[in-house]
Amino acid sequence: MKINVLGCSGGIGDGRHTTSFLIDDDILVDAGTGVTRLTRAALAKVDHVFLTHSHLDHILCLPLLLDSVAGERGHALVLHALPEVL
Repeated sequence: MKINVLGCSGGIGDGRHTTSFLIDDDILVDAGTGVTRLTRAALAKVDHVFLTHSHLDHILCLPLLLDSVAGERGHALVLHALPEVL
């Protein structure tokens, strides 16, 4: 298992990105601004997104991720979260 910390800050600026972790190449945990560090090809490989909670610093880039690669994927991206987060 390879874990890539894309962002782990509560804010932005000075090279900081908000929470997002890429596991192997196909699992994303949270979708903060760290997602912007991935190429379009890497974004298209993500098959599962796990959201830990609904704070903006953990979900901000989810709509952008979906909009950026939706047409390049042959299958749906699976979103995992507790009902109150969805």
